Amino acid sequence: MLRSNPLSIATSLWVAFALHLLLATLPVAAAEAPAGIACARAGQGVEASICEHPELLEADKRIAVAFGHLRAAFQGEDAASFVAGQKLWLIERNNCTNAKATGEFPDVSSCLANRMEERANLLEHLAPTHEALMTTVASYRFVEPAYVDQFAASYEGHKVKAVGSLLLDACDNRHTASLDGHIQHKGASLPVRFAVLEPVQVEALCHQKPFAWWTGTIQLEHGRPYLLISESR
Repeated sequence: MLRSNPLSIATSLWVAFALHLLLATLPVAAAEAPAGIACARAGQGVEASICEHPELLEADKRIAVAFGHLRAAFQGEDAASFVAGQKLWLIERNNCTNAKATGEFPDVSSCLANRMEERANLLEHLAPTHEALMTTVASYRFVEPAYVDQFAASYEGHKVKAVGSLLLDACDNRHTASLDGHIQHKGASLPVRFAVLEPVQVEALCHQKPFAWWTGTIQLEHGRPYLLISESR
């Protein structure tokens, strides 16, 4: 439940800003969702960490091979959905740089080992059929509004981090009591609904119109998805 704590918003937005930088600085290779890391050009960050650990580099190669085979096998919209999913997975993989901050893993390498082994196993056992692909489309926790809208039924009840700029209806003087809004990103929009918002929080959000990763649960209303944010930020 949201509590009246103005510092919670500032802290939350700082973490979200770090994730925004992570998304914005993904290498060109990640934007195209290719296969394999070129260690000679890895530099610093997640890819450098992978190159420093033989077991992680081996997992990366397994993902590369499986991705290449499946990318060639899927056609049309299935191919586009498959590549979109790989991009979202790369964001989650790269978010391992925040492993200690989130407390989910003790360090970056253990997070990478978990994420990459899971991905390698999934791709290696994924049949190149539409039916098999549809069972995987809601497996990504870092999502974009357009992707959620496309696979709304599959995402119902899933906890996600949706990226975008938040626009609250309450910022409009005609809807000051509203707890609804929209997350906008890349021309797409995902409705959002807060369980509770204190006036100080509404004021801060209206003033900042923050771009962030918004954590909530996907719900459906009349068949359309919205993000329900019920936890303290």
